[in-house]
Amino acid sequence: MITIKFQDDDGQMMDSPRKLGQEAIEEGIQYGRGGKGSIYILGSGNGAAKGDNCGADGYSNSMYTITFSAANYNGRRAHYAESCSAVMSTIYGSGTPGRLPQISTIGINGTCEESFGGTSAVNPIAAGIIGMC
Repeated sequence: MITIKFQDDDGQMMDSPRKLGQEAIEEGIQYGRGGKGSIYILGSGNGAAKGDNCGADGYSNSMYTITFSAANYNGRRAHYAESCSAVMSTIYGSGTPGRLPQISTIGINGTCEESFGGTSAVNPIAAGIIGMC
């Protein structure tokens, strides 16, 4: 029996999509949207405070993906947002609790989450902007 240990995203070890993940991305690029190809958008990650770097993330470094980072309410890189050469642009990704603007979304059980943030918040914003082009 062969045991494969998968590495956690720690910003130190380069990791890449496994075989099925890579095949799914390539199939989407070629055949998604009725043959027009899919666009894969990623957030750079929220691990900057612990020294993580999105350059070690094989999904961010894929030629088939577009990576975005997050800016805070001052227009600067958010303290949690990972940096790397794969980042195409930075999008507003968080505010300060009690201070506008905030990002709102649908939460668990249909509730309204009024302080959604992080690099996960940039993905739907980027998808909306790219989709309008």
